[in-house]
Amino acid sequence: MIKNYNRWIYIAFLIVGLYNLLLKHNFGDATIYLGIGLAFDPFDTTLIWKDRPKWQQAVLMVQLCLVFISLPLSIWPDLSLGFMEGFRGK
Repeated sequence: MIKNYNRWIYIAFLIVGLYNLLLKHNFGDATIYLGIGLAFDPFDTTLIWKDRPKWQQAVLMVQLCLVFISLPLSIWPDLSLGFMEGFRGK
């Protein structure tokens, strides 16, 4: 039996979420998978937030930022199109 199954579930959700975000540009699915992945803490769950190493905090915060960035893009699909056209100068 796998002792630390949280790590494997977290990695699976992270891979699927990044695939949806980066390759398929499906912001809705990416938000779901990356958000659910945060529920499966891959690190030592007995440590409180303040006692965790900074790199672990950074990994989880970057993933949370990806969720917060992809959430409005999944709600308003035209928003991402507007950003891209704005960057192209249209």
